[in-house]
Amino acid sequence: MEDKNMSFSNEYCLTLDSLNQLPIISIMEKTNIPWAIKDNNSKFVYLNESCLDLFDIQTGFDFEGRLDEEMPCQWSEYSNDFKAHDRKAEQSKEGAEIIVTSPFGREKILSPWYFPKFPIYNPNGDVLGTVFFGKKFNFISVCDFFKQLTTFSGYYHSSCR
Repeated sequence: MEDKNMSFSNEYCLTLDSLNQLPIISIMEKTNIPWAIKDNNSKFVYLNESCLDLFDIQTGFDFEGRLDEEMPCQWSEYSNDFKAHDRKAEQSKEGAEIIVTSPFGREKILSPWYFPKFPIYNPNGDVLGTVFFGKKFNFISVCDFFKQLTTFSGYYHSSCR
């Protein structure tokens, strides 16, 4: 009989049972996608390295337990909106989404970012907080869309050429 409490190794197989042993933080740590976790009082609990870079948070800054308005970021002035967004995400099993335009990254480039936010539940179904990730929002013009569009007939007319 196979041991259900097997240790992780190169031969480890991902199964439904093994997902309970896989901490979500380990997934967040290994990606270049900005990830963050807040408690149900909107206090930051976790930011991965990519998120620290995106928010331009200096190494050594103690973000744990801080609210948005306590963060050394230009977007912190919108903390009341972000808290309302946290509450909205906590109240919906679908979560909530927001697009924020602010100077982001170490270079502080004004850019829009898409942040879907989801509630985190304990085993009893109580909301503990939220988890979210960021993705740079890319705009595409109608002309660019049609330039990239191919049709089955191989023909389209565009005044964007």
